[in-house]
Amino acid sequence: MPRFRFKPAVLLAVLLVGLAAAQAAEIAPPGDRGLLKLAGHYVKWGPLAYGSPAEITYAYLQETRSFPGARNCAAMAPIATLLTPAGITFQSFDREIAAAFRLWSEAASLRFVRIDDADRADIVIGAQAGSAGVAFTNVVQKPAASGPIDGIGRSTICLDPSERWEIGIDGDPKTYNVRYVATHEIGHAIGLDHQGRDHGIMGFAYQEKVASPGAIRLAQSDIDAVVRLYGPAGDAVPVQAAAQPGEPCPAAAAANATALAAACEPAQKALPE
Repeated sequence: MPRFRFKPAVLLAVLLVGLAAAQAAEIAPPGDRGLLKLAGHYVKWGPLAYGSPAEITYAYLQETRSFPGARNCAAMAPIATLLTPAGITFQSFDREIAAAFRLWSEAASLRFVRIDDADRADIVIGAQAGSAGVAFTNVVQKPAASGPIDGIGRSTICLDPSERWEIGIDGDPKTYNVRYVATHEIGHAIGLDHQGRDHGIMGFAYQEKVASPGAIRLAQSDIDAVVRLYGPAGDAVPVQAAAQPGEPCPAAAAANATALAAACEPAQKALPE
């Protein structure tokens, strides 16, 4: 079965919570399993209380950018750097990213909207500037005055353009499905950590267990974690994106924030054993 594989030191850090080396890892109590903890605090968008909803914007990077101090995605390139060699149109990529966001908004009280300005977006999606691994997410921690939860100032997701990417699922272990990988990285971007090897979307093993992207679903462990942070889905509006037949694309709005730096996860795929 194809999977994500980490270098030994990185794997250990990820299993312990996915923090930077200078940050202490702690085991989450049962109700907080699957939540990303940075510097002793869980992190989320929106009000800093468990079960509170959030509105989040995202944008695609259109120019080369650096993010000084970032553990991951410190240097990023325009998303076209990935799409052109993969032979994927922007419209197709946008639909897959929207579908990935929608998996989370259908499970919890989250609203996502795509905007054009990456400088104002809460989540920025682009290509890695240089090959470093299949996918990375960097989470910028925004410390709160008190309480167990800190805010998120910005998250960046960078995909490796040197890897092979696909919109469908062809069973080739050397090719990555955009929707699956994006759903996993978005989980980090909204405050979720890994849950072992085979535990749903947020497990650290990449697995193609379905025949098509439309069959990709969150596992109960993924749902429990995101609902813990944002509450169950109620009147939350799904993500806005380019329209495609049979898929709604309503809109929402959100505010942006800025802050300090912290990080999530690098991942690499291996051939089946």
